[in-house]
Amino acid sequence: MGHGDSIVVTGAGGLVGRAVCAALSAQDCNVLAVVREESTFLDQKQLVADLSKDPQLNERIDGRVSGVIHLDAAVPHSAKYPDTELFSNITRQIDDNVLVAVRKWECPVVYMSTCGLYDRSSPEIKYESDSRLIKIESPYFAAKHDGETRFLSESKAVVLRLAAPIGAGLKRGLVVSRFVELARNNQVLEVWGSGSREQNFIDAEDVANIATRAVRDPQTGLFNVASGRPTTMLTLANTIVDVIGAGRVKTGVASDPREKDTARYSI
Repeated sequence: MGHGDSIVVTGAGGLVGRAVCAALSAQDCNVLAVVREESTFLDQKQLVADLSKDPQLNERIDGRVSGVIHLDAAVPHSAKYPDTELFSNITRQIDDNVLVAVRKWECPVVYMSTCGLYDRSSPEIKYESDSRLIKIESPYFAAKHDGETRFLSESKAVVLRLAAPIGAGLKRGLVVSRFVELARNNQVLEVWGSGSREQNFIDAEDVANIATRAVRDPQTGLFNVASGRPTTMLTLANTIVDVIGAGRVKTGVASDPREKDTARYSI
């Protein structure tokens, strides 16, 4: 990897993207952050591009590229990107664009996928090699599963199935942010059902550490990126109340349709 080569990070404006860019910069790498809208949270050089519409990524970048960390997708976290076939095809178009560039540059690529592909109703530990545990529940997950297959066909590709990243800048609508805000305001943290539904949280900085190591030491493979132990919603709420020292937890407010969800991943 030459000193003057760039590492391209797509989806750089998101929670994990920002952490990846910071980690690469700390390693004295030249970083090119590809974003849909210019971000004030990034210190790195930015390329504003809509990878589902713009000309090919490789045509927008001059100089040598020594690696790509591909995070960009039409993630259905808001009304802007509903989980429909139309928007899942946007994710596929983004992947197409990045694949063309990776092949042109002949460089390593890290493709960020999701542990959401696994059957959450199964209590088994999810191993990457066990296809029985895959359960595609939405168009978005179908697109990500297609992306995994396509990127793994490349000679220098790593696919990372990511659990639930948390860290500074986490979106306000997500459960951790919501619980923290309620506790800070000394309000009630309402936990549905018995609170036994599991999530699997991992710090965005840990994700960044794994991704940067993967792109700088080219391998081929599929890996879960998660905590070794899941967290129930009740444990999450109680922990936040204990750490902040305010708020209180109330269970059984409403039934939880995903009461039996698990998040147990081999790492």
